[in-house]
Amino acid sequence: CTAAELLSLTNFNTTERTIQLYRRSLGYRPLKSLVKVKSNNINEEKRYQFAALHHHTNMKNYIFEDECYVDLRSTQQIVWYKRGEPTPTKEISSLRAHVNLIGFIWWNGYVFRRFNNWLNTDSYREIVNEALSGNLSKLNGF
Repeated sequence: CTAAELLSLTNFNTTERTIQLYRRSLGYRPLKSLVKVKSNNINEEKRYQFAALHHHTNMKNYIFEDECYVDLRSTQQIVWYKRGEPTPTKEISSLRAHVNLIGFIWWNGYVFRRFNNWLNTDSYREIVNEALSGNLSKLNGF
């Protein structure tokens, strides 16, 4: 927690600078934390179940699609650590996107596209039609 947060929680009559100096005297140094997205075990389990169920399936009969929303943001959070210790990690629940990507992969081809805004049924259909219409000959009758 930051010195300001610590002061607001404890109501001590001291300054942020005093808290920073005290931390340094204990061997702690300031550093920006590493950002790590929290794992969603439900999604991992669903992926595993799909793979287990279809591991003998003819993959030539499938088109896989996925979309993602990517945002590389900085939390700007300073953490205190002792020299020689690993850098603390700041876990965040999700990364929301400004770069939106969608990809389709099938046995003998692939298509990736960037798109704007969030997907709804109509925009999803439009993107699928646009992305795959130029590849119909490669899709083997899908």
